[in-house]
Amino acid sequence: MNKHFATVIVAANCAIIISLLCLRGWLPPAPEKIEEVVEERRIEAIRCKNCANNTNLANSTERLDGKLDGNASHVARVITEVHRAPEGSNVIWLETKNLILRDARVSDVDDMYAYAHKPEVANRHTWATHTSKFETMEFLKSWVERYKKSYITPWAIEEKATGRMIGTAGISQYYPGEPRDIISYTLSDSVWNKGYDVEIIQALIEFSVVTLECIRVAALARCDDPATQRALEEAGLSREGIEPDYKCVNDRYISSYAYAFLTQEADPKIFANSVLAVK
Repeated sequence: MNKHFATVIVAANCAIIISLLCLRGWLPPAPEKIEEVVEERRIEAIRCKNCANNTNLANSTERLDGKLDGNASHVARVITEVHRAPEGSNVIWLETKNLILRDARVSDVDDMYAYAHKPEVANRHTWATHTSKFETMEFLKSWVERYKKSYITPWAIEEKATGRMIGTAGISQYYPGEPRDIISYTLSDSVWNKGYDVEIIQALIEFSVVTLECIRVAALARCDDPATQRALEEAGLSREGIEPDYKCVNDRYISSYAYAFLTQEADPKIFANSVLAVK
C-alpha cells in the first residue's frame, strides 16, 4: 500500500513539473531589469493661469476646459462712496447703490440672529446655525475685538433702505506678497432675489483689485448651492475646479466649487475711475 502511494506521489510531481515546463514556453522571458516592467506614461501637465511666481503658462484666451466663458466682462465698478474710518470706527466703510459695508456692532445681534439661526441660510455656507442670541452676541463681540487689533474681519452689510444689517461680507484670506485674496459673503434670506449678492461680490472684487492690487480674486460656492454659483458667475468669476469634502459641518462633509476672477482678463478701464483710487 505504501509502495503504491509513493509511486502515485512521484507520478503526480512529475506531471506538475512537465506541465510547468510546457507552460514556460508560453510565458515571456523574465526582464533583466525592473524598469522593463514599468510602463512609462506621459501625463500632460495642467496648464494654469496663476501658477507659482505668477507665471502664465496658458494663452491669454485659453481656459483649462478649452473654452472662454467671458465672465470677466460682467464685472462692474459699483462702489459709490468711501468713508475712511468714520468717527467711532477704525474700519473703512464702503457704499454701493443699495448697501453699506461697515463694521459689525453688538447692536446688530437681533438682525444677525434673525437669519443666522435658519438652516436654509446656513446651508448655503460652511458654518453651523446659531443656536441662541447669546451665541450670536459672543460672535459679534469677537469681531469687535478683531477690528481693534486690525485683524482681517468681515464687514456687516447694511441695507440703505431699511438700516437693517442683512449679512456679512469681506476678505477671508489675503496674500499680500503675490498679491491675491479670497472673498466670501452671507445674505439674509429676507433679501434674496434682489440682486444684492452680485452687487456685494462686485464691490469685493473692486476693493480687492483697486485697494489691495490683487491679480486674482477667488471664492468658493457649495456644490449644492446653485444660487451662489450663479451669483459668482454673474459678478465676473469663473469656475476653475472642485474642492471635494472641503469642510465638515454637522458631521457632514461639504464639497465646494472653486471660482476666481483674474484681473488680467478684465478691461482695466473698469477700475480706472474707482472712488477707491482717489488718494
